[in-house]
Amino acid sequence: MIQRIQSLYLLISSIIISFLIYSPLAFVIMPENNVSKLYSYGLKNISNSILTIDINPVPLIILSVVAAMLGLITIFLYKKRKIQIWLSILNIIILLIISGLTIYYCSFLSINYNAQVNYTITAIFPFISVILLFLSIKAIQKDEKLIRSIDRIR
Repeated sequence: MIQRIQSLYLLISSIIISFLIYSPLAFVIMPENNVSKLYSYGLKNISNSILTIDINPVPLIILSVVAAMLGLITIFLYKKRKIQIWLSILNIIILLIISGLTIYYCSFLSINYNAQVNYTITAIFPFISVILLFLSIKAIQKDEKLIRSIDRIR
């Protein structure tokens, strides 16, 4: 199953999303020059103490874990190509929601706490995963078309 290109795309996408869970999404500089990091599980101070502010990171961490697991589950459904396509589309939607929540949390911090937000490279991981999922959908559709053409020959 990993020998197929779409399985490789799905595996790389899941690995990237797994990095998203543990890497900082943005650096947040508060007005008192207090630097914090925004993770998908919350806002951490440089001294690694979790700050309590008005954002709820639970949807972001749940969606990140679901997106990573959904990519791995999709790999093992290699015999059910239509379900693979639908799960990949669902994963794309989840990744776009993750990106939207990240932007919302950062803008919330910058407006309500007058903080300066600097995004890290990790913030583009959902977009890279969307591209990989789109490529996997195209490869799955190509496989489906090939199987249908073989069925017609018989």
